[in-house]
Amino acid sequence: KIDVFSLSTADEEFCDLRPLVDAYTSTPFSPKKQFDSPWGRLNQLQRWRDLQRLDNLSRQIASDIDASGYDAVFAQPCMWTQAPLILRHLHTPSLYYCHEPPRHLYETTTRASGDSPRWRTRLDKMDPFIGLYRGTARKLDRDSTRKASLILVNSKFMQTTVSNIYGIIPEISYHGIDTNRFYP
Repeated sequence: KIDVFSLSTADEEFCDLRPLVDAYTSTPFSPKKQFDSPWGRLNQLQRWRDLQRLDNLSRQIASDIDASGYDAVFAQPCMWTQAPLILRHLHTPSLYYCHEPPRHLYETTTRASGDSPRWRTRLDKMDPFIGLYRGTARKLDRDSTRKASLILVNSKFMQTTVSNIYGIIPEISYHGIDTNRFYP
């Protein structure tokens, strides 16, 4: 028996699993409205509020899953957080195939010269809402990922990356390819 639990913001048309599963549960969610200029700096606060709401929804969904007696959960990252938030609250054994950690939280990026004025870069570093959002997102991501019963990655490179970020050593599971159908 395979059931899917998802948020209402999922694009079922992109990869519609509904005809292939026994049950499909969609939990209502819509992100907070983003502010226009000159109030755009408050958007990180709105995103932080969404993180809190998503974590609460994940807790509710995990409780429903745990109460249903499933053997295992295959978790995917949330499109809003790029993290598998549900894992943080699950007691059912879980598998997380980590394609890559949320890069925007762990990698430092350098902007091309002229792309952003220096004053804006300095202001971003001092903005408490950016720090609040990023710190909370990293904590939720780390807590969730580390809670998985089993983490799989697709290469030795990603194994090292995940190990460095989360302090755990995931298993490598290379993508399966039908060499009779796909060949040079």
